[in-house]
Amino acid sequence: MHEVILVKCPNCGYEGSPKTFAPGSLLLEIFLWIFFLVPGVIYSIWRMEGKYRGCPQCQFRYVIRKQEEVTTKHSGIFTILMVIITLGIIALIIFFAFSVTEPPPDKPILNKLLNLE
Repeated sequence: MHEVILVKCPNCGYEGSPKTFAPGSLLLEIFLWIFFLVPGVIYSIWRMEGKYRGCPQCQFRYVIRKQEEVTTKHSGIFTILMVIITLGIIALIIFFAFSVTEPPPDKPILNKLLNLE
């Protein structure tokens, strides 16, 4: 089903369908995803949660709805899923970073530090 929303912009007087805007930069989001996974996820969540429907002519955020939505948006489920996946990845990274294997027998100083003797 398609959402039918009509708005009126009190800033410029536009009447019609709104446009969805997201804060921040898509290029920065892609850069963060490629080089820094966790900041990329955080930045993506911030951009998703900051989306708004505004005036396509002047990008005014606070437009007046003229007609109700036919369907509802389910972006909250996607956000929760992204947070759970991110926390899982962080937990795996921490688990593997702190997993200690037994050092080779020719390292007596390391064995003494880890109290393996």
